[in-house]
Parts: sequence; structure tokens; C-alpha cells
Amino acid sequence: MAAFDCLAVLGALLGGMYIWLSVLVVRQRRLQKVALGLAERGGLGVRAVNPLDKAVRAHGNFIEYVPLALILLGFAVQKSAPLWVIAGCGVALLLGRVCHAYSLLCHEQYDGNGVLKNNPVFRIGGMVLTFAAIGGAAVWILWAVFCSDLGIGG
Repeated sequence: MAAFDCLAVLGALLGGMYIWLSVLVVRQRRLQKVALGLAERGGLGVRAVNPLDKAVRAHGNFIEYVPLALILLGFAVQKSAPLWVIAGCGVALLLGRVCHAYSLLCHEQYDGNGVLKNNPVFRIGGMVLTFAAIGGAAVWILWAVFCSDLGIGG
């Protein structure tokens, strides 16, 4: 295995770990009914969600996912991924990030206590598409590296 392949595999494995950690956050948000930010604790209560909170989280979420996805796609390109893999993952990433930002900035409505009042279907869809992009690139990298090393393709 070449040094670049080692780096690509490391990126792919870390991409899988990132998805796993993100799913844990999503699960805790659902269990604790916290749609945005962190639950306020220590007697402070919850507060209303304002437009700045939403904009900061839309921006933060973008910067948390996009760089890793683009790095993994770059590794996949270097490992000669076909155009359909790159384009498919790229379109999923773009649509996922657009849906997620739209949900946070325009679609979601909160009550005075910061409780989400409507179904965050665009946020959920956006996360699914983003996970598909990161996971798809990671799977391609692992397949390309290890199948090549075994002499069965890649």
C-alpha cells in the first residue's frame, strides 16, 4: 500500500467515524427534544430561537461537513473513481447542504421555548444526502485501495 493509499484509507475510516458521531448527536437531539444548539441546563431554562441562532448553526453545520466530504471526494478522484461516483456524491452533498440550510433558515418554526413546531423534513433529508455523499466516497476509497491490493480491481 502506497503512502497516498494509506492517507485515503485513513480519511475514509475517519469519514465513517464522523457519520457515526453525527448519528449519535441526532439521536440525542431527538431523545432530549433539542432541535437547535445545546439544551440549556442548570435552571436557566430554554429560550426562544432567534434568527442569529439559526444562521450560526446553518453556517457551522456547513463548515462541519463540507470540507471532509470534499477531501474524501478528492481522494476518490485520485483513486480513479468514475464520473458517476464523483458526480453522484457531489450532487448528494450539494442538495443535502442546500436542504439542510433551507430547513434551518426558512422552514423550521419554533415556539417561545425553543421547541420545534413543525417537521424538519428538509433537515433530515439534507443529513441523509450528506451522509450518503461522505459514506459513498469513503466506501469507494476503501474498495479501490483494497481491491487493488488484492488484484481484483480498483
